[in-house]
Amino acid sequence: MEQGNERVLAQRLLELAFKADLSAIAVSFTAGIGTCGYLWLQGGDQGFLLYWVIALFALSALRIIAHLRNGENGSTSALNLELASRWRWQNVTGLQCAGIMWAVLSMHTIATMPMESAFVLVLVVFSMSTGATGTLAPLNWPAKFYFLLMVGPIVAAFLARPMPEVTLAVVGLLFFLLNVVFHKANHQTLLKSEQLRLANGKLASALSREQAELKSLNEGLERRVKERTEDLLFLAEHDLLTGILNRTGASNYLATLAEHGGSNKKTVVLFIDLDRFKEMNDGLGHAVGDEVLRTVAARLRENSPSGAAVCRWGGDEFLILYPVDGSNALEEGRALADTLRGAVEAPIRAMSHELRVGFSAGVSISAMDQSSLYEAIRSADLALGEVKRQRRGATRVFSDDLGKRFERQLLISQSLRSALSKEELKVAYQPVVSAETHQLVAYEALLRWKSPFLGDVRPDEFIPIAEDLGEIIPIGKYVLDRGLEELAASEFGKTGVKLAINVSATQLVDNRWPQIVESTLTKHGISAEQLILEVTETAFDAADDNLVQSVLRACRQLGVEVHIDDFGTGYSSLERLHQYPVTALKIDRSFVQQMSSGGLAIIEGSLVIAKKSGLKTVAEGVETLEQARALAKLGVDHLQGYYFGKPEFHFNRPFKGPLSDANAG
Repeated sequence: MEQGNERVLAQRLLELAFKADLSAIAVSFTAGIGTCGYLWLQGGDQGFLLYWVIALFALSALRIIAHLRNGENGSTSALNLELASRWRWQNVTGLQCAGIMWAVLSMHTIATMPMESAFVLVLVVFSMSTGATGTLAPLNWPAKFYFLLMVGPIVAAFLARPMPEVTLAVVGLLFFLLNVVFHKANHQTLLKSEQLRLANGKLASALSREQAELKSLNEGLERRVKERTEDLLFLAEHDLLTGILNRTGASNYLATLAEHGGSNKKTVVLFIDLDRFKEMNDGLGHAVGDEVLRTVAARLRENSPSGAAVCRWGGDEFLILYPVDGSNALEEGRALADTLRGAVEAPIRAMSHELRVGFSAGVSISAMDQSSLYEAIRSADLALGEVKRQRRGATRVFSDDLGKRFERQLLISQSLRSALSKEELKVAYQPVVSAETHQLVAYEALLRWKSPFLGDVRPDEFIPIAEDLGEIIPIGKYVLDRGLEELAASEFGKTGVKLAINVSATQLVDNRWPQIVESTLTKHGISAEQLILEVTETAFDAADDNLVQSVLRACRQLGVEVHIDDFGTGYSSLERLHQYPVTALKIDRSFVQQMSSGGLAIIEGSLVIAKKSGLKTVAEGVETLEQARALAKLGVDHLQGYYFGKPEFHFNRPFKGPLSDANAG
């Protein structure tokens, strides 16, 4: 009789599991679609997410088909007991396959996406796992293995991160154990409930007590789930290291501002970046760096006004959002930056080190709607970038002119990537003549860019951007190749006339540059003595100083001349000047144009340096006969400027002009 009761009880549990099967499949499918949609919007691996959704759809369809095929007369809630054994195997297999799919999604997301996105996924998985303690109560070990598949990979993924999230892994492990405990309680309660149902009516009061216990357990479970959800939400919105808001928390704060802000209100957006924090972090260790970040975050929070939000945007970047009255928003923004600067720059004690940290800041003012707030964050970041490029430790307020300049730089950087392949870059040539005879001695190759969208773009605009993008390497090769090719094809190729090309510091830290120069000279049949490399004094400050010297010496050994361009505008020492294989100094045009004032003294000083060092001199920017005569009288060797010829896209003979007053008339 007892064995008969056990068989009936087992069938009853299968019937209960069958009734809950479709809703469990629907929950898993809906949660999967919603979670993948969220991860897709957050920049997740779209290919992976698409394949995962397809697999989830296929698995859900197979589970539904299996459910329908095992129902009593096509019913979706009544199990055909003759097919119960087959359905039990199919249900367990489908359930564990679903657990495996969620395990794959969890490990991939935690390993490849920001923690904010990972927390959302963890929240969904934990919620599903919690709900399954009730829906899977009819099942015993298959349910526990399902909990392990759902939660276990999350724990492992947190521990496998480059910086293991031990706390979160422990929380996940505890959550798994709680699920097992509550599921066991629910399973036992269900067993008891069914046993009571099979018993006679004398046990009705006992059944009521068991139902009360089950209700109490469910309420306790719901309470614990709510508390855990609140804890996870806090973790999702706050930076684990500093305790202040993270990007997700800042985003939610912005949404609150936009919803409750008044029309006469503005928001001060202050974007802060710690100066030279990376050097401190690398030099003293990450433990010291972490302590500095915690201290800075605490000082920002303590010294920010009431109602302001302090956020760690990432790394050593912080964001302050502060609602103010619109009339004096700019003044309050500047005052807030000064207040915070004073607090942050106070000495910091970190692991026996006393440190001082400064910061650069960008400020912008925004209306209270959400789109304007996000735009203001971008504007403050742009203003911060301008401070870091020009002078660290300052505060810059965003302006429309700054925004237009950044917009143009962005357009230049985008167009520049394809300018060479679209043949928009051209090489022009300006003659260089002997100061004494005005005879042609060389041409300088000057790069010109005419964009169909931007028009004529000045070299001082696009060359620095090309260096930042790494495009200066192929552009430099193009100028060298095209210049030598056109020189060889001209009437001057075999006359000894030289060609000067400008070389950036980026090219000079490439130890292949001498081989590139040599092979290009050989390709076009031009002797090395006809090539001049013009480098600016900024090349002397390259971090790889020894490599720059080595590259220039290798070029000089080929016979190539090395000239220092724009001499006098940089900040190289004479000692370092002698360390380089320089053959000539090129005096900047600004000194030639200011010969009547302070420029003359600088020219004379440059000539003294060149003479003592055994170097030739070239003066550029010569626009008048008087300038040419004065420079020749001072002892300048070569002249270049509009007086002798403007840059042209072919080799024009220079205008010689009169050599003296006697033949000037």
